[in-house]
Amino acid sequence: MAAAGERLAARLSPTMDEPTHVSAGLSGWNGGDYRQSTGNLFFTQKWAAWPLFRHGLRPPDPRVQAELNFDPVLVGEALVFSVPDPREILAPARRMTLALCLLTGVLSGAGPLGSAGRGRAPRRRSSTRRARLSWPTGSS
Repeated sequence: MAAAGERLAARLSPTMDEPTHVSAGLSGWNGGDYRQSTGNLFFTQKWAAWPLFRHGLRPPDPRVQAELNFDPVLVGEALVFSVPDPREILAPARRMTLALCLLTGVLSGAGPLGSAGRGRAPRRRSSTRRARLSWPTGSS
């Protein structure tokens, strides 16, 4: 999964809401400006935008944001399409999202260190037990 995610991070074009989330996270790192709220958790947005912030990328100028009526979608597009190839901005954010997904999987036990990675097959219920657990239909 990690190898496929890394390969796709640099190849795919932007999704519909991806620029919005990256821009909102970047705004959060720059002075705690949360006007670009997308209704999602800011942690994941800030997590994804962290490498961009560390490399000195800033959200669009406040005057540009005002011209766009602070619409998160339009501001995000202005950010991502401010460079010749939007993947320059999106690839680092996608890698951070991939890292968060892998870390969450490992910590929750669903990843390679979880029970699925130890070769255990899921336990099956017997048909008798399944019958006892089923909802009664009222007919005999």
